[in-house]
Amino acid sequence: MKNRILSYVVNPRLIIFLLAAVGFAWLCFRSQPWLFHRNIFLATWVLAASILLLTNTAWGDVAALVFSSYLPNSLLYEFWMYSDRAEVPSFSGIHIKNGFAYLRDIDIWPFSSLGVSFLVIACAAWSLWKRTR
Repeated sequence: MKNRILSYVVNPRLIIFLLAAVGFAWLCFRSQPWLFHRNIFLATWVLAASILLLTNTAWGDVAALVFSSYLPNSLLYEFWMYSDRAEVPSFSGIHIKNGFAYLRDIDIWPFSSLGVSFLVIACAAWSLWKRTR
């Protein structure tokens, strides 16, 4: 009986969902007005991926992989396209130095949510790998 209750509490899928839900709620109350819509869009993807991860089905894991990969791609796009907005040569020292400073000034939310996104990717990939064996 005690082990059954402990298995529900220590479920990694539930922990990932709780982290995504807390991040979503934190974002709703703490985001700057000019970044609110962009951040809520990214947080919704991560929250939806964590909910799909809770379903514990193969299709839910595949959808969670797709949904949670949106955030790393978005941050990579921001870094990649920074050179066009700042009019500096791509992948030069100035681009890398100023690009990381630009990403740092965006907000803390994308980087804290990036960790949850990678947890969703890892958990879904591990679950799919276990299903195919």
